[in-house]
Amino acid sequence: MSDAVGTILKIISSIASPKAAVKFIAIAIILLLSWGHLNDLIESLGTTSEHKNLIMLFLALGTGSIVGEIVSVLGEIMYKYSIGKYFEVRQKKKSIKEKKEYGERLLTHFKLTYKHLSFSTKEILWDLSKEPQTIWDDDESYIPVRSLIENGYIKQISSLSAHENLYKLHPYISTHLKNNIEKEIDNIINVFISENNNELINAITSSDYLPHSAYSDFSKIANEACPVIAINKDYESIDFSNKVIGFDISINKYFKASLGEKLQKKIYTRKFKVNGEEINAA
Repeated sequence: MSDAVGTILKIISSIASPKAAVKFIAIAIILLLSWGHLNDLIESLGTTSEHKNLIMLFLALGTGSIVGEIVSVLGEIMYKYSIGKYFEVRQKKKSIKEKKEYGERLLTHFKLTYKHLSFSTKEILWDLSKEPQTIWDDDESYIPVRSLIENGYIKQISSLSAHENLYKLHPYISTHLKNNIEKEIDNIINVFISENNNELINAITSSDYLPHSAYSDFSKIANEACPVIAINKDYESIDFSNKVIGFDISINKYFKASLGEKLQKKIYTRKFKVNGEEINAA
């Protein structure tokens, strides 16, 4: 193998990237364009002929390498701000499209599931539609947190303790609830007003009205008015196994203002005493 062929093979093996190829091309162009000028310049300096070719080669190699590096850097900059920008925008649009498609599928699934959720679960979802909420999560929790997470409806954003975490609602579900909560509240209140007797309505719109019904009947009506009305009972014994000696009725925070507007009356939280079946003032 001749020295020339060996040199060529070494050069080829060193071209490991487009950047290296640019440098070699630049060196070749520098040699081609400047060989005659460099030859005259070096001869005018009185350089011996045995060193002349070596000096010319080093100058061409150095200059070509610098020019090649500059061309490579300029090429990278142009790629970044033209072709690179194009692919970046394209990838961003693709990501937005995928998120939108996922959000729409998730919302469809949520709408099918929502009507089967308990009101206590709906209420925490309503709260989450406003802002992230802290939820107690253990095996005895009345909120099916694990199911909400697995379905993709909510996401944990912070851990506060072993069983207490901070959660947020998926944006698509949050927007859907914000747009529909008031309508759902209005429907629930309309049903409450149409189905409940005057005694319960009188009891929550007066600060001193006493129900005439027996306690067991009034308690049943109040329980059936859930989720608008909540009834909390006081027992003679702390183990809840003894007789009821009192109770209070309150309005859920989501219904109080709208209920007052529909009835055009002030809404009260009431507390009563119970003596057998008789309801008395607390």
